[in-house]
Amino acid sequence: MLAGMSIGVTPISVPSSITVAAGGSLTTRSVGGVWICSSTRREKAVPRLAISSVASTAPHMSHWVSTRASTFAEAGSTPPARWFPRRCSSRVGSCGVAAGRSRFEQQIEGVRAALAARAAPGSATLLGKTLRTGVGHVIATIADALDESDARLLDFLPESFVRLLDDPVKRDPGCRGKVAVVKALDRTEQRAFEVFERGARYVQNEPVWGGKVDTAAELRGVCGMALVHARHPRALVEVALLLADREHVARIAGARALAVSGDRPAAEPLLRLRIAIGDTESEVLGECFAALLELAGVDAIDDVAAYLWDADDAIAQAAALALGGSRLPGVLAVLRAADESLIGGRTRATRLLAMALLRDAEAWAYLLGLVASGSRAEAEDAVRALLTFRHDEELTARVRAAAQQSGDAHRVAVIAEALAEDG
Repeated sequence: MLAGMSIGVTPISVPSSITVAAGGSLTTRSVGGVWICSSTRREKAVPRLAISSVASTAPHMSHWVSTRASTFAEAGSTPPARWFPRRCSSRVGSCGVAAGRSRFEQQIEGVRAALAARAAPGSATLLGKTLRTGVGHVIATIADALDESDARLLDFLPESFVRLLDDPVKRDPGCRGKVAVVKALDRTEQRAFEVFERGARYVQNEPVWGGKVDTAAELRGVCGMALVHARHPRALVEVALLLADREHVARIAGARALAVSGDRPAAEPLLRLRIAIGDTESEVLGECFAALLELAGVDAIDDVAAYLWDADDAIAQAAALALGGSRLPGVLAVLRAADESLIGGRTRATRLLAMALLRDAEAWAYLLGLVASGSRAEAEDAVRALLTFRHDEELTARVRAAAQQSGDAHRVAVIAEALAEDG
């Protein structure tokens, strides 16, 4: 190996590779549970290094490799033992570090074991300490398992949330811990208003290739919903801001929270404004349609039905599914009117599915009629719409009978194919 050659270890959470700046490289492989790194250069052999979890040994290994490798590589000698990480032998060819579970994996296993026996004093102490000092993923593991009987542990959650706001990208990437904390507080009806209000406007930009991404959209959404559940006086103020959020996940959460609020005088104008403005994501409009129908009922059917003729197929489909999911009286009439006036079209399958979702005898009779006497394309779409409820043996039998009544073997085959997809 050339004199002065430097070697660096990539600080990742699992053993990966070691690269040599002068053009060579070290590759890793597992032998008998020990990770072995060997050189691809042939000029002079590099002593093989056995490493276990990079998470636990990287600080020592990185320092040793970067400052000492060139010296013993040039001389072809064995480095003194003090240059090796602890638990490593100085024998050339192996460090002797046994591979095993990382410290993080052991911590997760310990937490799960403590949760299984959380009534024990030692378990409660461990879980409480972890909530005060752990990283987001570990805290989420605990928070996801808590219920109303865990009053002492629930008391730690607001403190855990605040702590995860400090150096958040390192402590809680993706906001998993903070989201789990808020969900646990909401689920157990804890009135942690300060947590909910802070989280409803929290932004966490994390580095990605080419820029940054906000990973806190889900957190803002669950905090808005928690405020609504808690009947906080400013809940709808925060939810209104979610409807204008930059991230579509948060806008969807805002629409759902408005529906849950049940406050038609305050929520309906906000939803109608969002719909009128439009959205780049059809899923957002779909949630707004559904929320408006839930709040305003039959008064909103015609307003949502108008979008069945929208030039954007995705918006037309979102409107159809929202109408079908509402199961309101009068929806079948507008869906049939759209189906007959549009004469098929690319959104027909979704319109027929919306009719099936009504789970109404009249709607199912209309679809069965298409299976029996409609065109092949209509029949196929109607079959697939009705077989959404294939668990209903009586309905499945009626679909088969309608196909046989048509005398068209193709329709019978479509049914067999659709049922096979589920098997």
